[in-house]
Amino acid sequence: MEIMVRKRITALGCFALLASLGAAGQESVPAANTVFAPFVSQLKGEVRNRLVRLSWVDSVDVKGPLYIYRSLTPIDAASAGSMHILAEVPYGIQAYIDDPGGAGVFYYYVSAGDTSGQRYNVFIPFTNSISVEITPEILEASVDPELANSPQTIVHDPSTEAQTSSETLPPLLIAVPLPRTQPAPQPEPPPAPQPEPPPLPKLSPEALRAVKDIIDRNAAQGRRLPPERLKTPRAFSEDMNTAVAVGEYSVRAIVQRYFLRRNWQTARDELRRLLNAPLDAAEQARARYYLGQSLFFCGSYQESLYEFFSIQIQYPEEAREWIAAALKGMGKRY
Repeated sequence: MEIMVRKRITALGCFALLASLGAAGQESVPAANTVFAPFVSQLKGEVRNRLVRLSWVDSVDVKGPLYIYRSLTPIDAASAGSMHILAEVPYGIQAYIDDPGGAGVFYYYVSAGDTSGQRYNVFIPFTNSISVEITPEILEASVDPELANSPQTIVHDPSTEAQTSSETLPPLLIAVPLPRTQPAPQPEPPPAPQPEPPPLPKLSPEALRAVKDIIDRNAAQGRRLPPERLKTPRAFSEDMNTAVAVGEYSVRAIVQRYFLRRNWQTARDELRRLLNAPLDAAEQARARYYLGQSLFFCGSYQESLYEFFSIQIQYPEEAREWIAAALKGMGKRY
């Protein structure tokens, strides 16, 4: 198979690439001083609160999914192609958060694939493979805090009802107009007076022990919090206040027809369908912003992370808050 000229590499990089391709048996020898580069580069690992955050630069030659591998023993070109896949990440995300589950040295390798499903096991040490150490001291310093919190206050903007439907929509917290991404500050309502509760009866020693056992078991097992306990849905006021034409199929139309009514599954499916159509960069970022929220409120925290990772450049503050909320919903802290 003849390989087209794409980019120049150093002699050492060419040698490593040829050795890896030869071991994988997937590509023929490229022409002199040229290479087809189906691999990620600049793979880095950062440990924070017992989680490992991987980041890399995608290949420009293949634009299919990326495959994450993790091993407890060093990885080489011979073993890279036979390892179990830890996770599959869409092209363009360029990040993954892993919970190894304990202390030790963990070895990671990221391979690239193309849009037809071909996976390229091109192993290059310190380029698309690294080792990350989590010490016992890191684990002891990253004990998760109490996850339970009181539900957030949801603010309703009645001025949007005429533009969306004659029906009463569920209340929704509105972000400030595009392109700003910080939510508009909302005044906190004064606390309602609460009657004094009657005194609690004293529990017997046996009852106290039973309650303590239940609390200890819950703390040991951990729990996933429901989405509405973690975050309030947000929409840009532009997408709420602009009228939608009959038959219009756009991000704004999906937001008004499904997202504002909290029909999360339909909003998720329609946004995925819309993203298969050609969109400009701004429209695509807004679609992924709402898709991430729809996945979040469907309880698909892991999938929502990919969408929020992909909009970090366009909406950095919003993405940061939603990533933290999704990890918290998974029972993790980052």
